[in-house]
Amino acid sequence: MIASGGGGLRVERAGDRHVPGLLAFLDRAYGRGLYAGEAGVARWSWLYERFPSAVAGQPPAWVCVDDGGIVGHCGALPIEVRVADRATPMAWARDLIVDPRARGRGVGSRLMSETIAATGRCLILGEYEGIVAMYGRLGYRDRGRVPLFVKVLDPDAIVETVGLPSALRRVAARAIGLVHARPRASSPGSLDVERVERLDDGFDRLWSEIERRLGSLVVRRSSALLNWRYAEHPSRRYRFLAVSRAGELRALAVIRLGSARGLPAGQLVELHGHPSDRAARSAALAAAEAEMRAMGAVLARCTVRHGPTARALIAAGYVPSPSRTRFMAALASGSADADPVLRRRDWYLNGGDSDIDVL
Repeated sequence: MIASGGGGLRVERAGDRHVPGLLAFLDRAYGRGLYAGEAGVARWSWLYERFPSAVAGQPPAWVCVDDGGIVGHCGALPIEVRVADRATPMAWARDLIVDPRARGRGVGSRLMSETIAATGRCLILGEYEGIVAMYGRLGYRDRGRVPLFVKVLDPDAIVETVGLPSALRRVAARAIGLVHARPRASSPGSLDVERVERLDDGFDRLWSEIERRLGSLVVRRSSALLNWRYAEHPSRRYRFLAVSRAGELRALAVIRLGSARGLPAGQLVELHGHPSDRAARSAALAAAEAEMRAMGAVLARCTVRHGPTARALIAAGYVPSPSRTRFMAALASGSADADPVLRRRDWYLNGGDSDIDVL
């Protein structure tokens, strides 16, 4: 589909002929070599050709071109959302980028209109006020913040950044340690905790048991999706921490090492456990913390919107912290405020959703 606009602008689905110019466009926008050379080709293939529901020759990405080449891009990550007992197709919008020389010509609105029209219902998680405002102008409606929980793993390292006198540093470090103290470990009983390279159908069985208990609106997961998302990521390195009982997976944590305010921070991007097996979820949290410490993290962070998971984090020494992450939604026809699905706020969301942790 091609959408023409004023000023010689055209919106087209990205195809093979666009890829070289598009990778150069994305590399200029992001820098850091993410889309340069063979690494850029691999990232493009991973994002748009190798995800589990990919359709050959139809990458969910659109470009806006004029006589001078590509001036804008918008992509999507197709997903299924469980609404009651139905699987409803939606998508996370991603990488809406407009060349500075083309701003003010309606490039962003044309690209987003095409993306929403193709996907029906579009979602984003935005971290910056400017991004949230931009998507609001493009028809997205705010569905509230996704809470952030933080745990200090190394109080001394945190205190060193403040510049207090040595005597006060010791007092402050002790106080921080008390707030974020690890609960006394309980006996794991017959639980087995291990790091695995990939997930298998054991995760699919676990997910089938817990999906309906997570909330009314849940982005569906599978071993194929999580393996693509984490094990096959072209540049970031994630770790799967699996907790099993009698050979059956009962809880899973997915972590990586990142940074926050210039400090090494462990990111807990997925935490799933059978609701009836709190010991397994606690063991997954403990394993995640131990791995983060071994990786050199001084902080642990988890973004999640789910009451029981939030309570488990707090019990493990995490504290609620100010969150910049906003959840927004848009509808192809009409307003998201009137849509019986998108107007709701009882979504299960965490850091592994959308594209926030993709780059």
